[in-house]
Amino acid sequence: MDVFREAWEKAGLTLPNSLLYDILDAEQQCWDRAVRLDPDALSVLSWLRAHGIKRGLCSNAPFPPEMMRRQVDSNGIGGMLDAVVFSSDVGRRKPAPEVYRAALDALGVDARHVLFVGDRVREDYEGPRAAGMRAVIFTAHAEEPPPYGVPAVASLKEVPRLL
Repeated sequence: MDVFREAWEKAGLTLPNSLLYDILDAEQQCWDRAVRLDPDALSVLSWLRAHGIKRGLCSNAPFPPEMMRRQVDSNGIGGMLDAVVFSSDVGRRKPAPEVYRAALDALGVDARHVLFVGDRVREDYEGPRAAGMRAVIFTAHAEEPPPYGVPAVASLKEVPRLL
């Protein structure tokens, strides 16, 4: 909220906390309706659950965590996850080690038993690797292809074979 408060103040407006929260929430409600899951997400999460594999979400998100959790739930994956950690929960953004540690703690797993799947090399490959996890880049939604030597999958359906 501090980042958004400062932005409004730079524009010459000092907003009460309740109004600032309502503005952020209205924006997030638009995102709640606009965000679309990858078509393979639910089937892969179901497969992982059926095989006793813990599933978590670890994401950079500047919005209040309760808004982001609502988005996870409204997109049908909240009940498919064992843990959800946003950078706004931790007060740091990936690739800060504290974010990965919070996710590992929330899942109750050791880093060496985790495969981290994401779409950004710095935050979702280098950061998890530095924390002791295996990692792979999911290229279907990545802004750019990963550099040579960085493991990648083009479809979430490829994830189970990596386990």
